Amino acid sequence: MKKKLSLTIIALLLLGSLVVRARKQPNIVFLLADDLGWPNLGCFGSEFYETPNIDKLAGQGMRFVNGYATAVNCAPSRACIMSGQYVGRHGIYSVSHYQDKQLKAKGNLDRFQLLQPKLPHTLNNEVLTLAETLKKAGYTTGMFGKWHLGKADQSPSNRGFDQAIESAGKHYNFTTTPPMEHDPDQYLSDFLCDNAVKFIKESHRSGKPFFLYYPDFLVHGPFETKPEYLKYFQNKPKGEHQKSPIAAAMTKALDDSIGRILDTLEKLGIEDETFVVFTSDNGGLGYPEDGKRDENTSNYPLRGTKGMEFEGGMRVPYIFRWPGKIPANTVSKQNIINVDLYETLRALAGAPKPPQPLDGLNLLPLLEKPSDDAGERDLFWYLPFYSAFNRPCVVTRRGDWKFIYLIETETSELYNTADDIGERKDLAAQHPEMVQDFTVRALKWLDDTDAPRMIPNPDYDPTSARKKK
Repeated sequence: MKKKLSLTIIALLLLGSLVVRARKQPNIVFLLADDLGWPNLGCFGSEFYETPNIDKLAGQGMRFVNGYATAVNCAPSRACIMSGQYVGRHGIYSVSHYQDKQLKAKGNLDRFQLLQPKLPHTLNNEVLTLAETLKKAGYTTGMFGKWHLGKADQSPSNRGFDQAIESAGKHYNFTTTPPMEHDPDQYLSDFLCDNAVKFIKESHRSGKPFFLYYPDFLVHGPFETKPEYLKYFQNKPKGEHQKSPIAAAMTKALDDSIGRILDTLEKLGIEDETFVVFTSDNGGLGYPEDGKRDENTSNYPLRGTKGMEFEGGMRVPYIFRWPGKIPANTVSKQNIINVDLYETLRALAGAPKPPQPLDGLNLLPLLEKPSDDAGERDLFWYLPFYSAFNRPCVVTRRGDWKFIYLIETETSELYNTADDIGERKDLAAQHPEMVQDFTVRALKWLDDTDAPRMIPNPDYDPTSARKKK
């Protein structure tokens, strides 16, 4: 009897141990590149850049080839990531107010048909950041890199991160917030990576799950890189579409830092208990060696570059890894967008829902079973502003179809990205019913999210020349 009782107790203890292990929260490592284009990795087809560490990550996890940023430049995309909301909800639609600059330079805005809405630069305090939500689930949180969502009470240290070092703007001779001593000859990415690795080791020793947000400043300008890498790529035969040695050298330095972080997880023996996601904040830059404006091939076969409403401005690489959960060396063609990351990581951590509405989808079922079909849904982009690159517009993607509604003219463009990934064949005239349906959905989405609107400019002078892009 005693033997049976002992065996029963042992069995219950083992079962309890398994339950606890099954419920253990994974560590989360979020790797965010800056201005890295969709085809600018070896695993996404680059014939010139070299990214062995990121390529290895892709081989160990799942790539999404129809993945998007929610914005075409830095700050709004990061606001979407941290809030889980589309631009229409949080209102941070650009980095700077183009018309304010024009008014200061020219003294009037008479060449603009519409006026841009006000532009906030920080998230509303009622919006819980992804870091604040994960902290509620018991995570230790750290951020090392580019924040771009405010300072002082809106700094990362005040928006959910236990440890945070901010720096952007220079790759050499950089400054940090908070101020930290460093060798002026040290490359910023190396410095940020040193501190990210230190955070991982300290967090692992504490026994608590950790969330590392690593928004590297690479490959954003200024175009500064390690001399030995630049020399290497200057001597390497150029690709057919990618020819910039400085771009390749900076991308290689980014790959080095990603590799060091991944190696740290492996050496600590915590690869299997760490969920890793890698992506970029927006589409890739257009490098001068690859041609001018619409002829630029830096993001080939995509049209356009960072800042544009075309695929080159918004389609980005995605890689997810979670050994034993996400099948290795797999590819998904499902459409995803970076507002999905908040809901996915929140669900992964078992964290409570934040007070703000979330616009994203929990991707865990797709990641664990890639054969599943999430079904068609609309993805949205909102560009209520002028710039040297884009036209004011609302963009929608559903399935393979991409719809661009031009706010000034109230006209539309329609592309089938499966047949025409370069967006050269506007099919709007051939599918009027589809255009009407997309238009209704896009305008309803603006209403549903209470998006700030452009308004008619009472001082608009149609005879005043404005360069059309």
